Amino acid sequence: MSGLVLLRSVGQSFRVGRAQIKIIKVRGKKVWVLIDAPADVAVHREEIYQRIQRQGGSSHRPDKVEGGAKQTTAEPAAHGAA
Repeated sequence: MSGLVLLRSVGQSFRVGRAQIKIIKVRGKKVWVLIDAPADVAVHREEIYQRIQRQGGSSHRPDKVEGGAKQTTAEPAAHGAA
């Protein structure tokens, strides 16, 4: 598999299709990202996506945010999410 490597700083963003991904916080080896995507675009952490694929289900669930992610317009909590 090939890919694109991007270097972004806090406050900077990039786009993947119709989704905008913004770096909002970096602490040590952890990076908080904000994914702003239309409701019809499924967004999952990799391990959740792999589980959905193993179960033969659809990864398209516009009515639900998977894997403990929070759907929010606010900054992350100080002790943060994963």
